[in-house]
Amino acid sequence: CLDFSTNQIYEIPEGVLGLTELQTLRLNKNNLLEIPDNIAELSNLTELCFTDNLITVLPVGLALMSKLKILEAHGNDSHM
Repeated sequence: CLDFSTNQIYEIPEGVLGLTELQTLRLNKNNLLEIPDNIAELSNLTELCFTDNLITVLPVGLALMSKLKILEAHGNDSHM
């Protein structure tokens, strides 16, 4: 589990997308503007949480994440 919640970050920290064995990524309550399409590189991710950010569009890459079971995205400035 990697938890970057409540850190006022604007983007996913460099290197995180290289953690291919990562199963849980929490990015809640930050200032994220987007989740990059290459989030799909985290092929073992089962839980992705990015509630209460500034995200307006879900990345297409999410559709490629076959192991993803939990996706929490509420509380964003979005039209998702």
